[in-house]
Amino acid sequence: MARLRPATTPAPTEAPRTHDEAVRAPRPTRRRRLLLTLAALALPLATGIAASPAAGVGSGDLFPDDAVCGTGTGAGCRAPIEWNVATYGPPDGTHIVRRTLFTVFARQGEQLLLGSSALGVVPGLADVAVWEPGAVTDTEAATLPAPASSCRAQREASGDAALGLISTRAQELAGARSVDGTGNPDGYVPCVHTVTTTGLRRVAFYGSIGPGGALSGGVPTRAQVGTGVVAQAESSTTVAAWDLTVRPAAPGSTADLPGRAFTYVYAGFTGGSDRPTDFSTYITTTDGFRYRVATRSFDPFGFVFYGNPVGFYDADGVTPLHRDVLGSGSNQQTLTDPLGGVRLARAEYPVSVEPLAPETLDALGIPAQGAEPVMGPLGFAGSAGGDVAFEGQGGGLRFSTGTRGTYEIVLSRDGASFDAGAPGNRVLRGLVGPGTHDIPWDGLDNVGVPFPAGQYPVRATLRGGEYHAPILDVESSLRGGPSITLENPPDGVCPFTGEVSTGTNCTRGFYDDRGYVTSAGVAVGTPGELLCAGVGTRPSVASADPDLGFDTTSGQRAFGAGAGANTNTQCTGSFGDAKGLDLWSYVPGEARTSVVVVVPPAAPAPPPGVPAPQEPAPPVLPAEPGLPAAPVTPADPAAPTARPGAPSSARTDPGTRARTSREGRATALARTGSDVTPGLVGLGLVVVGGALVGAARLRRRLG
Repeated sequence: MARLRPATTPAPTEAPRTHDEAVRAPRPTRRRRLLLTLAALALPLATGIAASPAAGVGSGDLFPDDAVCGTGTGAGCRAPIEWNVATYGPPDGTHIVRRTLFTVFARQGEQLLLGSSALGVVPGLADVAVWEPGAVTDTEAATLPAPASSCRAQREASGDAALGLISTRAQELAGARSVDGTGNPDGYVPCVHTVTTTGLRRVAFYGSIGPGGALSGGVPTRAQVGTGVVAQAESSTTVAAWDLTVRPAAPGSTADLPGRAFTYVYAGFTGGSDRPTDFSTYITTTDGFRYRVATRSFDPFGFVFYGNPVGFYDADGVTPLHRDVLGSGSNQQTLTDPLGGVRLARAEYPVSVEPLAPETLDALGIPAQGAEPVMGPLGFAGSAGGDVAFEGQGGGLRFSTGTRGTYEIVLSRDGASFDAGAPGNRVLRGLVGPGTHDIPWDGLDNVGVPFPAGQYPVRATLRGGEYHAPILDVESSLRGGPSITLENPPDGVCPFTGEVSTGTNCTRGFYDDRGYVTSAGVAVGTPGELLCAGVGTRPSVASADPDLGFDTTSGQRAFGAGAGANTNTQCTGSFGDAKGLDLWSYVPGEARTSVVVVVPPAAPAPPPGVPAPQEPAPPVLPAEPGLPAAPVTPADPAAPTARPGAPSSARTDPGTRARTSREGRATALARTGSDVTPGLVGLGLVVVGGALVGAARLRRRLG
């Protein structure tokens, strides 16, 4: 199995547009784009770093350097993989099982070579199991079907105690011998699974306690990486050293086929606090963007590492949260009852030791290169008609998209800050595909207070390649890891900075560690203030810059402690204890803007027999550029509508349940004091008098 080599710098394709023209440099001209592209193409030749990717998948690739665990920054403590029946998340919703289940693409006639340090270790129930394509349809199921092949069965049939066993550090680094034993003699003797049909298979590595273990059992020692013998814990759910290699059919071949294996969840167990671990993986989004993620000495006890496009969901089960999650009740460290009813989202992105091969991407339906997000003009239809809304009633925002992605709409209270997490602003988010989308807004800010009468600018952005790295119950990260590096930005230009990508410098990301109010009206921490911790340090800045993010390779988000970090109760241990922390990055499209005018509520109807006062007809303004004129539909206050903030094409996460009508009414009561939610009205031309004159002026100032 070949060792890690420098990854190839991706070839640029097309330039990203600016996320917010008010705070970023103008979009590159066609000539500048060409120059940037040529520079990006020339850079690998100038630096000499272009090379073929690594060709093996195993613990030796994750931990290639010898180190003594716990001796300082970058000490390289080992994080064995785990197969455990325990879960993170609520039992009635989406949950993440603490196990590492690999998926591997292989063609007919190729061979899977498999090894583990747990084989033969007391009590002797360790195994490496392989399932044929289609056999495992639910990767989070409590019990999986019987596998097609078993390394343990091969060992028993052959009587060879060395078969499949990785017993030394030298074997871990060397990888598998050839099937006939003639090639790579320094490697371990592999178990072999011959592929009969082309497709995606599942592979599991069980610890010595077998597939049903609920306890982590024996724990790794502190000085594992670099010792001559791999220290494998007995009666444990963990596997310290492991290897999964794909090779051609020839029995003497040592030509590893790269980019074939990945997992959706990397479950690890270090066995204690103050054991920082350093390893890197690749995350590939379903729309074709690739990130390299380095843990940078984050320090968990046990953890799961995965990626998805949303992070966590709000209490409604469909709105991306973009905030942290706090445990509550019993077993807070496993987030079985997150505070405020927020929810975990399923793992969706492949996590791999090396960049995925084109044939693997093709089997998954993932494009080789992501596309720049495309969003059309933004319009608003208010509850009072046109782009005017009554206080506390809101209206609807409409836009079209040419690509799938995550939209973010921010209504600014002060007209200057578009901080999505600011209590006085309002953010609406969701996942959409290509098409036209109507997004309801209930007239409230982020903490449930109605926007008062006034004029408010609105900004909307569509994001491509959005990757969230939920960090569950990771007690400490004293260097501020993980870091996120986008390796294949459009046109070879880094988002947010405009720098030519070198393959290592697109490192901007986002986080928000402030308190907030959920869609169910429950406060998580103090809105707008940094969340709690009992010991150690907290992040030096409560949230990343909302427009430019922060450098994820910096120590800005460093947090935690050594001893006393793990209490499994919120606000008594270190900052990451009993929490789910979110970290994300994305490729922004061009921002779209509009203006919302809020006026006082309409006067009540006069008593019977009393004529209503006659008001002069309001002026008529032209429709929003790029939006068709449409007749105004009077708002029906009794008409039922979708949950505020939910997109018309929002995707429901498997395992979440929709709210009942009673829960919807309860949410409205909690946030507005009324169970009446205004309906979305049509886009129109009629506006309310003098207030709209100021709106038109503000729109001209916004461009």
